[in-house]
Amino acid sequence: MPDESDCGRAAQVDLQRRHDDFVRDISHDVRNPLQVILLQAERLQRLLPEAAARERKAADAIAAAVRQLDQLIKQRVRQARSEEPTEEADRIGG
Repeated sequence: MPDESDCGRAAQVDLQRRHDDFVRDISHDVRNPLQVILLQAERLQRLLPEAAARERKAADAIAAAVRQLDQLIKQRVRQARSEEPTEEADRIGG
């Protein structure tokens, strides 16, 4: 029969698995559409003639916003991964 520490460890493992799944899903589900938007904005930037300054400025703004969101997502994923418990922290009760 499992004791209380076994149940606690199982709950911790389950929580860690769900955390990992969440980080992976968010990273994938948000970054993939952003990459499509960025590629299309960059395509517009290349195709628009210099005379279409207003449209080119809009494409530039879209590309800049996507790059900013991508960096934010990368930062949050790194933060989430750094908050993951390590085996060493588990051994010392962290």
